[in-house]
Amino acid sequence: MKTLLQKLIVNYPYVISVILFIIGALTVLTRSNLFKKLLGINVMETAIFLMFIASGNIRGGAVPILSETEAPYINPPALRANAHRHCGQHQRDRFCLGADPAPV
Repeated sequence: MKTLLQKLIVNYPYVISVILFIIGALTVLTRSNLFKKLLGINVMETAIFLMFIASGNIRGGAVPILSETEAPYINPPALRANAHRHCGQHQRDRFCLGADPAPV
C-alpha cells in the first residue's frame, strides 16, 4: 500500500487529470441542463490537455532551445525520423512504445 501511495504522489499530474476527467464525465452524464453538460465537456478537455502536457515532461530535463547543458530533452521530429531503426520500416508512421531505443 505504501508503494502505491508513493507512485500516486510521484505521478500527481496523471492522478489530477484522471480525477478531472471523472468529474467532467459525471457532470455530463448526470446533469440535464445543456450549459452544465458543456462545462463538463470543457473539464474533460482540460484533463486531456493536462495528460498530454504531463506525458511530455522529463524530470531533470531542459528546454532544448534555450539551454546549452547536456540535460535530456524531447525531440519529436527525431523520434519520428528514427522510428524505423528500432520498430522496423513498415511501422515508421506508428509509435513503437515497447521497443528499446536504438544505440547511437
